[in-house]
Amino acid sequence: RRIWMREMRFAIDALWLDCEGMVVGVEENLRPDTFPEVFSVDEPACGVLEVRAGEAARLGVSAGDRLLFPRRRESWH
Repeated sequence: RRIWMREMRFAIDALWLDCEGMVVGVEENLRPDTFPEVFSVDEPACGVLEVRAGEAARLGVSAGDRLLFPRRRESWH
């Protein structure tokens, strides 16, 4: 997976995840003025989670961490 900052208006942190939710790479403070540079990681990734710049450091997220996402509830009744 690769990303770029085309048409972005603010900086982000990018967290590359494998298919099990393991963080396989982190790129912090990607700024809009980095376009057309392309960002990627060497490890296989199923997707990229983009968060507000500074969140990776604030939360202490780094490669090797596992992110857990709550399951969506089918019904609220």
